[in-house]
Amino acid sequence: TPTPAPQIARISYPVAPASLDPARIGPLESAGNDLIGALFMPLASIAGDTGAIMPALAREIQAGDGGQRWTLSLRDDVFWMKFNPNTSQIEALRAVTADDVVFAARRACQSNLAQSPVRALFIIQGCIELNEAAPGSLTDERIASMFGVRYLNPTIIEFTLTAPAAYFPSILTMPILTPLPAELLESEGETWAAPDKIWASGPFVPLPAASDAEELTLVANPNWSLERAGNVSIVQISF
Repeated sequence: TPTPAPQIARISYPVAPASLDPARIGPLESAGNDLIGALFMPLASIAGDTGAIMPALAREIQAGDGGQRWTLSLRDDVFWMKFNPNTSQIEALRAVTADDVVFAARRACQSNLAQSPVRALFIIQGCIELNEAAPGSLTDERIASMFGVRYLNPTIIEFTLTAPAAYFPSILTMPILTPLPAELLESEGETWAAPDKIWASGPFVPLPAASDAEELTLVANPNWSLERAGNVSIVQISF
């Protein structure tokens, strides 16, 4: 039986996103939000037909203390993926874990980016203090003691809020809380989100390209464990 030809989708956007960093994407940036959704698995998602909050990386979301404490149980079959130019293969680097959630949440709260929707996270205990603190003024120990995002084990994470908030699951769908790999950002600095360096956890993985390229090619993640919408295996994007 011959191997089916890959199904290719071609998409054009009038403007390229300023970055593939989820914390730098504004809510009205269509290209940026589409690409973040293709490259990263969020903690939760919104069903397009009903608006209901759906599990994603967080397979279970449980409220406690009247909605002031939220415990997330994460999937253990989601991996950081990257295209290896030496082997021309998409390779799994490691599993996405609760550490990646803590790192992303802490980074988001410390963000001073103008377009970042960080204020939505101020409901998280300690987030506003992190945001207002001078860089380097808080030790890691102090941050760990005050910050309301706590690692319990590789697949369990706990959010403590400043007040009960029944709407908190909707915040978990925001790109700014997308889990990120600390070691990549620490080693690559501001260039970590370039197509030739970025790690992906979503349904697609980017092929290497220059940061200012007018085209970007995404290839289906071979380790994607969720049901795939459609049968597209390659997405060619132009700006």
